Amino acid sequence: MRHMVMAALLATSLLISSCTTAQNPASPQPNTTAAASVNVNQAPSDNQAGNISGKLIYIKEDGSRIPFNNADLYLGELIGNEQNPQAMASMSRENSPKTNTDANGNFIFQNVKPGNYTLWIDTPRGAIMLNAPTDGKNFIFQSTAGKVTNLGDLPYNLPFPPQ
Repeated sequence: MRHMVMAALLATSLLISSCTTAQNPASPQPNTTAAASVNVNQAPSDNQAGNISGKLIYIKEDGSRIPFNNADLYLGELIGNEQNPQAMASMSRENSPKTNTDANGNFIFQNVKPGNYTLWIDTPRGAIMLNAPTDGKNFIFQSTAGKVTNLGDLPYNLPFPPQ
């Protein structure tokens, strides 16, 4: 039952976040990495923050795999209360850490404050929180100060192909 409530809260957060499109010029700008060639093992330049990296792959219907090129990715923070500190994920296009995949699907979020996060992809249909590619469960990972968290290859058969 608890997992169903958490999933419902995460789905609600997804719906709310995907509707947020207006830019707020007064908001601080999140860390962004250009879609140039990415070194997924690059150490953070700030020892009080961590880097999160990986490779986003699209699985075609025939089973072949191609990298997501220049996909917009965001990190969503887990939020909650004392009884359930990871009740839902929150992502904002204006304030959440953002990056892009390179031509090979590689990405890196640089200097991410320590904490638990989820991965989101921005699509023509809105932002989608990505589940764990192996079992479809909640995909929650951690940024650790001074460390690189490499999520590895992330293959998905999403309802839209890479551009």
